[in-house]
Amino acid sequence: MRMVEEGTRGRISTRVYTILRAGFGLLFIWASWDKIQNPAAFAEVIYNYRVLPDPLIHPVAIILPWLEMGCGILLVIGQMIGGSLIILNGLLLIFGAVLGLSLYRGLDIDCGCFSLGARGERVAWQTLLRDLVLFGLGLSLMISEYKRRSVR
Repeated sequence: MRMVEEGTRGRISTRVYTILRAGFGLLFIWASWDKIQNPAAFAEVIYNYRVLPDPLIHPVAIILPWLEMGCGILLVIGQMIGGSLIILNGLLLIFGAVLGLSLYRGLDIDCGCFSLGARGERVAWQTLLRDLVLFGLGLSLMISEYKRRSVR
């Protein structure tokens, strides 16, 4: 009986991990979609943060959303999970630092997180908090992935 319970608990844990991993991936797919559709608007968002030199703004505006999309897809399909989580968590750390710097500097700008332009949200403390929560989730997924690999 005990072995059945432990096996069930393991399956539930695996299911929860899979759902969270796929959800995390879907979140980044969603976040990248408007940026991919509107690279010029995303370049303007990046410019407004005033952290990158001008020659890097357009390449970042083109590459970053595709990186988010690719890593999100890989998480959803369960491939290259470790690398995708490292990249996305690194991006969340960078986003958090840039959001914090923007708040400190008092910039009233579009965050560029999920939607651009009139539908976009402004940089705010809630945006930074959400970024930190997502980083916590991403870090938890990375730890779980590491543990899963070390068991194999």
